[in-house]
Amino acid sequence: MNLINSKISEALSTPYCVTIIQSKEFFFQKAQEALSNFKLYVLNEEQEQFLLKNKRNYDLLKNTFDNNLDYKHFGDIIFELVSYCDTNAYKKNDFNKYLDKRAIAPASVRMNNWVEQLLTFKLNQSIPDGSIKNAIEYLENPSNGFTILSENHRKLLSIYLLNNAYDKTTFYENVIDYFSTFNIQVANPLNYTHLLSVLCYFIRSEWKESIIGLLACDGTGWQDDEIKDEKEYHYITLWNHKKPTGKDKTIELLKERIEEDGYFKLFYSSDKQIKYVAEIVDLVTNQEELDNAHWSERYKMKSYEPDFLKYEDENKSAKIIYLAQKLYKVEPIPSENFTYYNGCGYPSVGSQTPVVSYITNEIKKEKMQLENICSLLRYKEQIILQGPPGTGKTREAKEIAAEMLGLDDVEKLECNEQFKLIQFHPSYTYEDFVRGIVAKLNGDGGGIAYKVENKILGEFAEEALKNYNATKGTVQTDNPKPYILIIDEINRANLSSVLGELIYALEYRDETVESIYAIDGNNKLILPRNLYIIGTMNTADRSVGHIDYAIRRRFAFVDMLPKDLSNEKDIVFNSNLFRTVTNLFVKDYDPKIDYNANPEKLQPSEYLSPEFDPKDVWLGHSYFIDKSTKSGNMQIRLKYEIKPILFEYVDDGVLRESARKEINELTVE
Repeated sequence: MNLINSKISEALSTPYCVTIIQSKEFFFQKAQEALSNFKLYVLNEEQEQFLLKNKRNYDLLKNTFDNNLDYKHFGDIIFELVSYCDTNAYKKNDFNKYLDKRAIAPASVRMNNWVEQLLTFKLNQSIPDGSIKNAIEYLENPSNGFTILSENHRKLLSIYLLNNAYDKTTFYENVIDYFSTFNIQVANPLNYTHLLSVLCYFIRSEWKESIIGLLACDGTGWQDDEIKDEKEYHYITLWNHKKPTGKDKTIELLKERIEEDGYFKLFYSSDKQIKYVAEIVDLVTNQEELDNAHWSERYKMKSYEPDFLKYEDENKSAKIIYLAQKLYKVEPIPSENFTYYNGCGYPSVGSQTPVVSYITNEIKKEKMQLENICSLLRYKEQIILQGPPGTGKTREAKEIAAEMLGLDDVEKLECNEQFKLIQFHPSYTYEDFVRGIVAKLNGDGGGIAYKVENKILGEFAEEALKNYNATKGTVQTDNPKPYILIIDEINRANLSSVLGELIYALEYRDETVESIYAIDGNNKLILPRNLYIIGTMNTADRSVGHIDYAIRRRFAFVDMLPKDLSNEKDIVFNSNLFRTVTNLFVKDYDPKIDYNANPEKLQPSEYLSPEFDPKDVWLGHSYFIDKSTKSGNMQIRLKYEIKPILFEYVDDGVLRESARKEINELTVE
């Protein structure tokens, strides 16, 4: 319980919780207004009949709402309402009017279900218990509802955290009672239940079980033929003659994953290599479930049969049927990259094992690269991450620091006493960075006194040295706590001047050097071996001087090049624009090539001036991440961030004049 209380206290200090606590307005006022507009909207009889008849045909409805003026206003009201309810709503960035694009929950309910059930509710018909009904009830009465929308989550929360059997009628009182001892105060009482919901998810590891999908052993090769026909259909039905390992419990968790993410992944493997993936959006295990699913009314499918018994071949019959929205081939992923649920192992032929997590080849490669850089840092003790603008050098430096400090999240660096981050600028001096004289008023009012003090590096080195010395003669002698200093834009200052005598100390750790300033008569300075320095350097910045050889040989330099982030989770990356811009710098760019590992394959484009190397000026990937939930969309980024720097490159002779026409024609698709 103490651990849970500690986690809750930590959560209450996070920026999102603080915002909820301090908000004087109801946190989802716009959502409440959208629901009111939806309920008050008057439909004529013809519209009601059309919507009732086609409420399960989402593709038809979406097209009607987008293009038919008689239905467009009502459609916009529905889409706006959903944009406040679900983080993955259709056109959320267009319809959600909050600057931070807040939504009630990451419910990820499929849009067809949102539209169908909202129309059912609008037409005065009952809707089933579940996320959509819970969202409506919350907005109608936020003081007595929660933004924990999933019924399954409420059930698990009741059992494993509240120690009660789930009862919808008593769930509210049980949650309120659980958090009553924390005496949490909010500026607007209507926001209290949402805050409690956020806290519940912050401690979800205490009550929530989850799986991400299934791994099936199937090397028959039927998938290639299905992929060839992919353009002829939107969905495909798949089946298996066995239920997954874990049976009802696994099926329950799979349905939860569909409710949360919209689908789960079914991985197909052979020879212990995963080669195909299907994205499953629904599943049924008997005829009644198949009838109630109404797939034929909702989806254009291949291989669909309304009779459950017809899913069979000459030897086997279906025990479970899946509806897949995608089936695709992947670069083989070793089965050892997968972690299975509840002690399960790699499945036998024809079986399906629930999967808790897996590491993609890309992530595994990134982890190896991170470990290699950390090993280099431990060996060299100071490194510089160098690359053109927008390549995530500062972010990577923080990732390295977190790895070195054993932290699972870079956000935890901020409150870690073994970490500091500073940024250099041209006027930075030794007296700002290492040790210098400061003027202070005498306590007795007798004028100004001048005193020598350690500055950022001097003070941090002293803290690291204390820990280093404290471990001598102990089992930690060879493993003292690491202290990490990140120097952002390290080349913008005159390093020879800023470092002074510490240029020697960088190479000869643990040896004493003499500072020009003495503290209490002592001029000595030591950089201990457990103090690590990570610098970042923008190679396209021509306004600063080069790092001289004496300093350069004391640092290890690591190239950070742009890369295609299309496969990254939790971001929206405009790969088309990235590749178009990349063609201004790189000839025959191939996103499959790791140019960091194969620099010889990085050939300059015809638009790049011959005196420049692509790796120094190529515009980085961070420019092409859609940050619409925060500060605008890619159209704005293109106009105010990407094009200006490209035009500057032309004006400064980095890009040839012929590139100007290509830059002018850049668009966001």
